[in-house]
Amino acid sequence: MDTNRELLQGVAEFEDWFESAAGARVNSIKHSFFGSYGRGLEFTSSRSKDLSGVIEAPRRLVLRVPYSDEEGSDWDAKLATKLFNECKKGRSSEFWGYCSLLSKGGNLNNA
Repeated sequence: MDTNRELLQGVAEFEDWFESAAGARVNSIKHSFFGSYGRGLEFTSSRSKDLSGVIEAPRRLVLRVPYSDEEGSDWDAKLATKLFNECKKGRSSEFWGYCSLLSKGGNLNNA
């Protein structure tokens, strides 16, 4: 496997998942590798007007838990646990594409 494909593992599955969701839209961005900075999104347009509406994600694609900024709140741990449990479901999860992106296409049930 070439290095670039290896570094971007899980991206194709994420893109298929996201683009197939009704209401999801991507404009002028692509997944790229930025050397020592790692993976991320690259803006591909040279027109500043394209900065508006770069990505639209339907609310159902957003994993949520109730937020609290009170001291001792563990909302972030609850969110991480919920995400991990979703990722363990594999393709049966509503969030399988995002999990594929995070795990570089790996199966968390084999971890």
